[in-house]
Amino acid sequence: VLGSASMLILWALVNTLTAALTFASLIGYAVIYTAFLKRATPQNIVIGGAAGAAPPVLGWAAVTNSIDPNALLLFLIIFAWTPPHFWALAIARKDEYARAGIPMLPVTHGVEFTRLQILLYTILLIVITVLPVLTGMSGVIYLLAAVVLNAVFLYYALALKLTQRVELPMRVFRFSITWLTWPASIARRSRTMGASRRTSRLPTVCVPPRSDWSSGWCVARCMPRSSAPSSA
Repeated sequence: VLGSASMLILWALVNTLTAALTFASLIGYAVIYTAFLKRATPQNIVIGGAAGAAPPVLGWAAVTNSIDPNALLLFLIIFAWTPPHFWALAIARKDEYARAGIPMLPVTHGVEFTRLQILLYTILLIVITVLPVLTGMSGVIYLLAAVVLNAVFLYYALALKLTQRVELPMRVFRFSITWLTWPASIARRSRTMGASRRTSRLPTVCVPPRSDWSSGWCVARCMPRSSAPSSA
């Protein structure tokens, strides 16, 4: 009921693309991953991670009514982040997963193999996090933050692979949550600061309120004079 209601709200008040993508994500997570993949394959979180990585694409589609390459970059970052995040937890909770009959990678292929996969996916994640800078989506502030956070993540992944410290899996798991939070916040802040600097030098004009019937709201806009619509 809640799922159907949410689709109707998105379709009526946002746009059809966002509703369709959200529906696909819901089916992917609740049906394909939870009901089937979780107990069918040790690659469950890799394949099912696509549903978990969808929110940036959904948010972008909600605002622009399109699927932008930059949104797909954000999707890739979360998609590559998911395996080291969950496999670290799976190492720490290996016995519990085994008793529950869930074929997580440490259960089916052993802890050492899982440690290697965490390291490899961390390296892949580091490479992907540089792409927003190369495409111009993010700037120097994001790059500096990504370098620092990636260095810490790589340190933890290497330590997990090369040592047998029992506390490391949960440390990797907890840090991965911190890691995911900071790049997104810094990227948003750096883009906001850059946009403010670019527009602060331009005179602004406020456009009278307009009705946006697609969302049911009436909005007023202030924008740089150079980009304001003509009154003619």
